Amino acid sequence: MNLFKRLFTGIFLGISLIFHGCDNSIDINADWKEVMVVYGLLNPTDSVHYLKINKAFLNEKTSALEAAAVSDSLFFDDLEVRIIRQEDQTVYTCQPDNSIPKDSGIFASDRNTLWTFRAKISQFNTYKLEILRKSSGKKVEASTIICGQPAVFAPIADTFSTLNLQLENIPVIYNSGLNTAAYDIRMDFIYDEFPIADTTKKTRKTITWRLITDQRTNNYGGGVRMTNIVPRTAFFQFIASQIKQDATLRRRAKYVAFTFYGGAPQLVDYISVSEPSIGIVQKQAEYSNITGALGIFSSRHIYRIPKVKFDQNSLLLLVGRPELRPLNFVY
Repeated sequence: MNLFKRLFTGIFLGISLIFHGCDNSIDINADWKEVMVVYGLLNPTDSVHYLKINKAFLNEKTSALEAAAVSDSLFFDDLEVRIIRQEDQTVYTCQPDNSIPKDSGIFASDRNTLWTFRAKISQFNTYKLEILRKSSGKKVEASTIICGQPAVFAPIADTFSTLNLQLENIPVIYNSGLNTAAYDIRMDFIYDEFPIADTTKKTRKTITWRLITDQRTNNYGGGVRMTNIVPRTAFFQFIASQIKQDATLRRRAKYVAFTFYGGAPQLVDYISVSEPSIGIVQKQAEYSNITGALGIFSSRHIYRIPKVKFDQNSLLLLVGRPELRPLNFVY
């Protein structure tokens, strides 16, 4: 949802700046035009899927900020939305869902309409999005191929492996999944924290390490060997920087979890184009793979290895490392 929020805010506030920043004696507004903004990512590891479909438009009688505060200005009430699996023409009809609340802010939060459907998304297949605006007959379309699962070899291959921190480097090796353009890899470090005065009062805590960020595959056919060598000192330094020293507390390392986030080419292009400009010239290109609207309809694959234990020597290493001693880890 963050990517949609960035695009949607930019459209509204950009229009607002144009409307208020020019000489009012000149009619700068074109004819009123309503623009549909669509954001949807299909993930084969999910069973419930969500689409965000909103309005963006210029209203010469009301500022963009005022319009944003009214929920009727943001949502369509006369849509037919469906997803079609192209290989066998299976149709999934999407239904409006207001069960997920929206954070308060510039945009109205009394309503947060998402479009949802339940299905087992098939890897490697092509899915088409079709939206019909019944009042106008306007049609919106987009399609995406679904990302495949990566094959992970190191630092662990599955939850039955144990993590070994005794080597100077942590290898991160995997084969890319089909139709995947880039990966982010996150490593969660899970530990217990308890007071020295009462060791029964344990609190389970998690910190997340951005292990690999935006690693491009450059070949969407899958099976590309991706090899990374990460110094283990970086892991220890990360823990030391994220956990506060407290002489009244003890900690005990429990396990780690790995998450591989793979993005389809359209999603990676969209993120790249949407990144803030750091130069003097602030004009940005626009990217959309939606016909008849703006936004992104694409795929991602989230692959998790949820509970990887440390081997005994690694647990002892976490207790004895000089940079970690002030954190009071115990075996």
